[in-house]
Amino acid sequence: MRHNSVHEEILLNISQLYFPTNTVHFNRPANDSLTNRKINQGLIHSAETNPDKNHISFGYGFYIIPDAFEIGGNSSHKNLSSISGPLFLKYEYAISDKIGFGINFAYCQYTFTNNYDFAGVINNGIYYTTQYTSYSFLAHFNFHFLSRYVNTKFDPYYGIGMGYKSVSTSVSSNDSTFQKYNYNLSNEGSIGFEMTLGLRYYVSNSIAIYVEAGLAKSWLQFGATFKF
Repeated sequence: MRHNSVHEEILLNISQLYFPTNTVHFNRPANDSLTNRKINQGLIHSAETNPDKNHISFGYGFYIIPDAFEIGGNSSHKNLSSISGPLFLKYEYAISDKIGFGINFAYCQYTFTNNYDFAGVINNGIYYTTQYTSYSFLAHFNFHFLSRYVNTKFDPYYGIGMGYKSVSTSVSSNDSTFQKYNYNLSNEGSIGFEMTLGLRYYVSNSIAIYVEAGLAKSWLQFGATFKF
């Protein structure tokens, strides 16, 4: 209020007359013009101006073809007939100004076809189809290099996660003598792990473009993050 401001200035002038080497500080309300100017200039970023703690991300990655599932002879004679993913769906909650915790879901499926038998001898007209499917649910921590209260468009972070994974493969053929089989590699171990380095760039207060690289369903992924 104007009356309070005049009163404070009178007290300040009196104090300077008797205590010229000291400075008197007054606790001003958080919404005064000086504080607002600092917030707008990015010098400070109050919690009230950045209340959003929830983040949802949708991403797509560059696939990694596991050689162990390329059934058949020379891989140069294989065709990647279809691919789904890797697809990523992530949720993160800011439990502090620099640490986020959440759940990551990832899914991918690859299908290969070739006309080689298991001895590497070509068989015209006979095709083998190998399908590889994998998905995971991981508990995930993100460690952000900058405080969420810093007013910046860039948000670099380091992520690590662990949880459940499922990996399976199946082989089929148009050869009547070939018996289709399925194998669930989760029997060999169902613990999933990922470790990535990422960066978000905010195009608005609530929408960011993200990119991550490292050990995950794909070595490189990108997508969008929505904060609310």
